[in-house]
Amino acid sequence: MQEYNILDITNEIDDLPKSLKIKDKNFPIDEDRKTVQKALAITKLAKIKKQKGEPVDEDKMMDDIITLLIGENGFNELQEMKLSYQNYGKVFMGLMALVSGKTMEEMKAQTGGRFQ
Repeated sequence: MQEYNILDITNEIDDLPKSLKIKDKNFPIDEDRKTVQKALAITKLAKIKKQKGEPVDEDKMMDDIITLLIGENGFNELQEMKLSYQNYGKVFMGLMALVSGKTMEEMKAQTGGRFQ
């Protein structure tokens, strides 16, 4: 019988569901690998377009990513909250922080403090 060197990473896996809380609402996040990859691909495409000098509809980009991460119903609930543009940007940063394992401070630094 062949022996194996087994590394059990069970305790390293963070499988607690994540959600973004805004006032009295919790928005559960779909942080499935494929969903997050789609969200990151949208941001990467926008970055490439900017580098080429092509126009980027950042509002649509944020809407698309938010919809991916909290679903259509969550997106509709978020729209009903009538958040300011600056606060909407904070929602976007919060979601990206949660799915990337970063803090809000790290996201603010990464975005140049754009939505502070």
